[in-house]
Amino acid sequence: MSWKSFACLAAVAAMSAPALAQPSFTTNGSILQVTVDAMGSVAVEVSITGSDIAPASGMPADTVFDTPNPGDNPFTGTVTNGAFVDGNNIFISYGSDVLSPGTYDLWDFTGTGTADVMGLIAQGGANFTGLTATLTLGGLEPVAGDFSGDGNVDNDDLTLLLDNWAATVPPVPAGWDGAQPTSPAIDNSELTALLDTWGTSAGGAAVGVPEPAALGLVMVGLLGAAARRKV
Repeated sequence: MSWKSFACLAAVAAMSAPALAQPSFTTNGSILQVTVDAMGSVAVEVSITGSDIAPASGMPADTVFDTPNPGDNPFTGTVTNGAFVDGNNIFISYGSDVLSPGTYDLWDFTGTGTADVMGLIAQGGANFTGLTATLTLGGLEPVAGDFSGDGNVDNDDLTLLLDNWAATVPPVPAGWDGAQPTSPAIDNSELTALLDTWGTSAGGAAVGVPEPAALGLVMVGLLGAAARRKV
């Protein structure tokens, strides 16, 4: 009998269970999180509604919610598994393996403005309903050098720069979803921004800042590639 099944969880919830503090939905900017306070498997059903909201590239890489569960989708009136997107409405239904108490990322979103979160968390044989939270979408200027828009200045941005070196602007190249290139072309302005912010994130934290010698090698490689592209 799988703890990842809502049918199973509902049946267990009917049995007597020790009193638990209420789990909750929490947020970290555009990331929806689940906070649990007891050891065990967890399942969630959550509706997210907001202006210009869209799921990012699926669940964050470190997610522990890896099993789609059947959920009664409020947007379609039918049972759907996993994630369902309907315009500015998103419904997510997932379960986890056994978790220790703590806060875990569930899903990352892109968009603008705010989004309202409402749903339930099944934990320890009980369903906790009517849980709410608010996601903050957009509103933050991308870090200079974060050309991909993923919040980090790293190899993704370096690849975008090299692949589009000397390209005329506008138009903005495909995939250039963060800090925008300046007219009339992608050149030393973007290179300087990348080198100045290499290894940083939107939150100001370092994401593996290279040693000065390593950064010098990156610069040499960039300049060499730039020279080749101009030939």
